[in-house]
Amino acid sequence: MKLDQPGTKTGIPVKRLKLRMQWHSPVDFDLAALYLNKNADYGLIYFADLGDVDSPPYMQLSDDDGVGGLSETQTLKEEILEISRLDEIDKIWIFCWDYEQLKKGLDARFTGSDIHLEVSASHGHWVSIPIQIEHNGNIVCIAVIDNTEHTQRDAQLINYNQISKLQSLDSISQLIELVT
Repeated sequence: MKLDQPGTKTGIPVKRLKLRMQWHSPVDFDLAALYLNKNADYGLIYFADLGDVDSPPYMQLSDDDGVGGLSETQTLKEEILEISRLDEIDKIWIFCWDYEQLKKGLDARFTGSDIHLEVSASHGHWVSIPIQIEHNGNIVCIAVIDNTEHTQRDAQLINYNQISKLQSLDSISQLIELVT
């Protein structure tokens, strides 16, 4: 299944999820997750805080696959975020940024990068969300997982695709301001 347009959504089971962001260009893109837990506390999972699937926040990022560019044998870059307890989370905003450009306040190298996000709640069933860039920026919120009104079985996976430009990334409050 593919969520092609911003605003399109689908139900996903409230259980263990796997998200993977993939791209082919030799750019250091980063996958990150801003979350709001059931206690109304915000947190951030990214390359400097990979998280933990066995304790709060019940999510973990695999690693920072973009560092160093593509090698001769590597044709695909991938970063994976696993979520083990979606029932503990109200919302998750999934971000991609080009960290080197972000910290300088410059436009990211999204154009032509073929970045896409895939989400799986069951073996072999993936929902794909491509990044759609219509203007310049250095950070994009690709998707939102909204578990605020789940039916005990389904949360909503929403194609968000909102691009913004920050002059740097100094605090989590900057990301919160982008999505609230």
